[in-house]
Amino acid sequence: MIFLTCRRNKNVKTKPSLPKHLLDVKSLRYLSGVTLHDRITKSLLHLHKKKKPPSISAQFQASLNKLMETLDQSEPYFVKCFRSNAEKLPLRFNDGLVLRQLRYTGMLETVRIRQSGYSIKYTFQDFVRHFHVLLPRGTSPTKSGIREFFRRIHLPPAGYQVGNTMVFLREAERQRLQKLLHQEVLRRIVTLQRRFRAVLERKRFVDMRRASSVLQSDYG
Repeated sequence: MIFLTCRRNKNVKTKPSLPKHLLDVKSLRYLSGVTLHDRITKSLLHLHKKKKPPSISAQFQASLNKLMETLDQSEPYFVKCFRSNAEKLPLRFNDGLVLRQLRYTGMLETVRIRQSGYSIKYTFQDFVRHFHVLLPRGTSPTKSGIREFFRRIHLPPAGYQVGNTMVFLREAERQRLQKLLHQEVLRRIVTLQRRFRAVLERKRFVDMRRASSVLQSDYG
């Protein structure tokens, strides 16, 4: 008969066990308070350490965040960055360099494709809200109402499509509508200015006539 003896490996780690006198609630609360105090102390020491200068990656990240904040505040249709000159100097524009970048990145082809299709789209509500200055009073955001408006301003039928819920425009037609909108807004501004000046001039005339009547009654 062979007897085998098994010896525990010394490298095996045993689970740590707390002493019995630390298993009560008061001792555990004390240990928790001590570790919390150590964490707060380390945090305060970390704040008082001298700040290191930001790394290049941190500066790039901050610059990128600032750019994204600027873009979020605007409504860009498309954003593409190009180098205006090879020397990276401000207020200098190299036409040939920019044109080569536009060709190599395929931007000119992208523009051509967008111009050939119906790249601009509005919902009926958004269209009426955006161009309400041009629309006749009482125009409803419906297919028939928008089509009637396009016929009234003689918009080429090939330049737009009116679906069940959205309006699709080519870039040329969108620019034409924007130009009409700008002209109408300027016309109304001039009309308001003319009426306001007329009110001021009438008030001035009435005051002068009243003053002349007072003078005539005193020296008449």
